[in-house]
Amino acid sequence: PINTRLIQVGVSHSIIPSGLNPYYNIESYPKVLTDQEGSEASSIYNIISSSLLPESLEYNLSCNILLHGSRGVGKRTLVYSISEMLGINVYEKNCFELLTESETKTENALRLECSKVISATPCIFLLNNIHALTKKNQQDMNQGSKLISVFNDIISQFSDSHKKLKLPCFIIATTDDIEKLSTNIQSLFRYQFKINNPSESERLEIIKFISNNIPLAPDISIKNLATQTAAFVAKDISDLFARSGSYALERILSSLKLRKIYINENDIIRAGIVINSEDIDKALEKARADHSDSIGAPKIPKVTWDDVGGLQNVKKDILDTIQLPLEHPELFASGMKKRSGILLFGPPGTGKTLVAKAIATTLSLNFLSVKGPELLNMYVGESEANVRRVFQRARDARPCVVFFDELDSVAPKRGAKGDSGGVMDRIVSQILAELDGVGDGNNSAGDVFVIGATNRPDLLDPALLRPGRKFNLHPDLNLADIAEQCPFNYTGADFYALCSDAILKAMIRTISQIDKRIEELNSKNENKRANPITPAYYLENMAEESEKIVQVTKEDFQNALNELIPSVSEKDLEHYREIQQRFSDMLINSDNKK
Repeated sequence: PINTRLIQVGVSHSIIPSGLNPYYNIESYPKVLTDQEGSEASSIYNIISSSLLPESLEYNLSCNILLHGSRGVGKRTLVYSISEMLGINVYEKNCFELLTESETKTENALRLECSKVISATPCIFLLNNIHALTKKNQQDMNQGSKLISVFNDIISQFSDSHKKLKLPCFIIATTDDIEKLSTNIQSLFRYQFKINNPSESERLEIIKFISNNIPLAPDISIKNLATQTAAFVAKDISDLFARSGSYALERILSSLKLRKIYINENDIIRAGIVINSEDIDKALEKARADHSDSIGAPKIPKVTWDDVGGLQNVKKDILDTIQLPLEHPELFASGMKKRSGILLFGPPGTGKTLVAKAIATTLSLNFLSVKGPELLNMYVGESEANVRRVFQRARDARPCVVFFDELDSVAPKRGAKGDSGGVMDRIVSQILAELDGVGDGNNSAGDVFVIGATNRPDLLDPALLRPGRKFNLHPDLNLADIAEQCPFNYTGADFYALCSDAILKAMIRTISQIDKRIEELNSKNENKRANPITPAYYLENMAEESEKIVQVTKEDFQNALNELIPSVSEKDLEHYREIQQRFSDMLINSDNKK
């Protein structure tokens, strides 16, 4: 104690101690999962944490990151969450605020912000909406080069500061559309990450965090809500609960008014409002309508199956293809491919478009209608890009139906004469590639269904008409017996379709057995349950493992075989044999002459 000295020095830069926010009662950001290998959050966390190590000075580990993704997906929250976990300051600036009437003032404003970031070392310089500073199609190339020069100066200053203070500064920029950003600016960032829309499990975690301090009624299932909010980003879910609170307040006020009880709104809010399923359902309906408007989905008339006369077989096949994966995703959880889509063909006025609208309305799906000419563009590569954009919009809006009206105008047979530059060939190839991605059933493309309508199926490219999984077979099934019954003109695609139809019939049979079992349990109700057993509850808590396994039997293959029509007729097959014989003879004659 005698030798203790207190020395006053200037500003000292250090990592923020963990637990400081709870100590000062500052609300923390949601913890991101950094232990999932390969995830964007894990990669960003590892990059920043590595730059904080003393060894980073030796290797000159600069950390410039560009994050791009949908508006409201959580780019900013991700940065703040990681900074909080690592004890780093964040200096945030919206690039729209940096724009001035002159380029020189904008550059000076950027340099001024740089000095503020260095004073808060270790610090992340978070630049939101960086596309505001430069655009991809910018005519004045000097502005882009000047901006790059400014950013290079900032990076150089951060490097000098790192050597002096032994702690780094980082640049992290965000944009909601990387297409808006010039390639020169993109090249400034060593790392680029696309922040995808949250999956169902991620939405569940977001809902748990947001609803942590919100009183919810027992009739609300958080797990079901995560399923119902498909295509929602974090901001949409936050807005959903805010809107639900407003509906709950309106409901309480209306109830009190009927009883002639008048209470101040603020008093009701202080007393606490419990949100029930009715409030959530109303908020969901409004949120879905807003989401459809934001992605440019057309308004769908209230068309139901009752408005579609007849077509019973068509309705059944459509519901089997679309409704089955939506209502029973557990049957496709093993990576089984879903059907890529449905083709409706027939004379004009027979109800093809009406059926497509009825599907979207009945199953509460988003609906994107595309006409052939909308995809065509005079610039090379832009037509294919338009196809990619349509399917990306569908993935962002899933569950979604993409309806291609007059499909023959956008997907004609490849190799046709008069296709200048092969534009239509490239569009068809791009559509086929996107359909393969939709059929994979992965997270980015799941719950996207494609419906095509045409009155001239003979004009379509044959690859689109070929119908099209590893699954469990019943022990008594002998595939050799099935193969013997198959016609000789079956192609590989036909065999693929046969297996696809067989597994579909097996699924329908399995679901019927489960529904029958649930109906029996509900009719007995031995435990006097207040609510009936639902399929989801039965499969999760009561079903045996053997009931969940879908096994394909001989009968399933037999039924599928009876309904399947070969894609290559016997007449076509004979034609191909004649061509083969003709060319074979030509080769033999050629060899004999030699």
